[in-house]
Amino acid sequence: MHFSRSLWYNQNMMDENNYRQVIAKNLIKFRKAFGLTQLELAEKLNYSDKAISKWERGESLPDIYVLQIIADMFGITLNDLVSEETPVVIKPQEKMNKDVIITMSIGLIWLIAVINYLILKIADINVAWITFLYAIPISAIVAIVFAKLWKYRKLSFLSVSSLYYSIPLCVGVTLHWAYRTPLLFIVAAPLQILTILWYFRKKKVQ
Repeated sequence: MHFSRSLWYNQNMMDENNYRQVIAKNLIKFRKAFGLTQLELAEKLNYSDKAISKWERGESLPDIYVLQIIADMFGITLNDLVSEETPVVIKPQEKMNKDVIITMSIGLIWLIAVINYLILKIADINVAWITFLYAIPISAIVAIVFAKLWKYRKLSFLSVSSLYYSIPLCVGVTLHWAYRTPLLFIVAAPLQILTILWYFRKKKVQ
């Protein structure tokens, strides 16, 4: 019995030490990636630089609340911070560049929509405005692709939700189903509910 308790104690101590080292490694990696010194990180967290130094040496651990604050500061999940798998470091400049790419891509879609609108107006086509309507689901699809590629969960959620309602709207307007369009939205409702459940479930897991 004494041997079993001793083994259990030693195993827990090993797990805790390993846990500390994993967090210490990830904390150093993200802090340096964001160009912060221990003192600068300490000031942002309202802690002393000695506390940061202890965390990075694996001598102590911040509580779960502080870990979540650190994760939010670096734009990562809590799981990224405590995982043994090497997390992907997205530097602020890299994130900014990605945001610019997404914005420019969607902006290009709307520029094409404007050009098409002008062409159709010159051709005296009365439904020229519909080109803007189709730009909505196309923009959503492009945003979804980038969101999945770069793991932007919020953008993915918003884009998918936009797709659920913009497609029925486009179908209803194109086929002159004005009286049936609300029914198409009702079909989209269950998909929206499933998406909401998926989003908050994934958020809770992370």
